[in-house]
Amino acid sequence: MTQEQVTDGNKLIALFDGWEEGRYATLPDMLYRNTEEGEISISVNSLAFDTDWNELMPVWFKIMELNKEEFGIYYNQEITIEGLLFKDKFNIGFNHVSKFPMYGTCNYLLDTYTAVIEFVKWYNNHTHSL
Repeated sequence: MTQEQVTDGNKLIALFDGWEEGRYATLPDMLYRNTEEGEISISVNSLAFDTDWNELMPVWFKIMELNKEEFGIYYNQEITIEGLLFKDKFNIGFNHVSKFPMYGTCNYLLDTYTAVIEFVKWYNNHTHSL
């Protein structure tokens, strides 16, 4: 994956996770979010979904909490990531695009990151056409 692909992927995930872009024309690489403490910002280049499980897994769980029946995807699923077993009755979107998590890299973080990107692309295409 090139650095440009990583940056684009991280931005795509951040926007899916509720960050906003384009608030200030003079700062095109900044993303913003309103919190209880006020507005916070982050540079797109500072996002670490591709290298940090702590950033990526909350997005994974957000995906898993989406309305499962909205897309007609519902089945039993067990996923093991670096020795951690995740059990659930659904796997929204991932089976459509990636047969998660195997992209053949033997790097579970990269495979999961890639699957999240593919899901977000799929989700954006399907929710905009509903």
